Amino acid sequence: ESMSKEGDIKIEGLIAWDEFINADAVKALPEIYEHAKNTSAAARGWYWKSIKLKRGTSLVVRFLSFCLLVCGALLPILAGLSDDVSTRLYLTQSGVAVLAAAGLLQAADRIFGWSTGWLRYITTVTAMEALTHKLELDWANYMINKTGPLNDNDKRPLFDMAKRFEDDITKLQSDETDKWCAEFNSSLAMLNDLIKSQRESAEKTAE
Repeated sequence: ESMSKEGDIKIEGLIAWDEFINADAVKALPEIYEHAKNTSAAARGWYWKSIKLKRGTSLVVRFLSFCLLVCGALLPILAGLSDDVSTRLYLTQSGVAVLAAAGLLQAADRIFGWSTGWLRYITTVTAMEALTHKLELDWANYMINKTGPLNDNDKRPLFDMAKRFEDDITKLQSDETDKWCAEFNSSLAMLNDLIKSQRESAEKTAE
């Protein structure tokens, strides 16, 4: 069966023992191995591609937030150096506005999950890479320690190895999806709180 994650990750159907019960071991084992590797490649490819956008957006947001923070800190200092009252007022108010903009950028980062998504994706795909390397080593180790040609007795243990690997890859994807859902709900709650706070502030100002 195919699975989807956040709308666009696609992983082909997981390996099934019925497909290889009557197959020749010499032919079946490479197919089993390639199926497992392709499953991993599809998942890892999606994460590496998706990481680029989140990483770029996160870096831009953090850079702009830092610049705004610096400006917001400098403007009140410049206001204190001016003898003109209107200039001091303007610089002070501008500093407050700039700091508010920095805060809004950080809030947007939390709501849309650019930075947290980047870290979540990196953690998941790194674990997938580690599992893939382990499969390669375990498979090669089995072949090296095998005495004699491959036969039907080798199909089941190697199939089980590949199946565990695919299950582990799928679990990593599923765990990441669960974290995304929890983060999404938290972001919605935060957005609702911000809207409520701004509405109450506007009502007080109107009064």
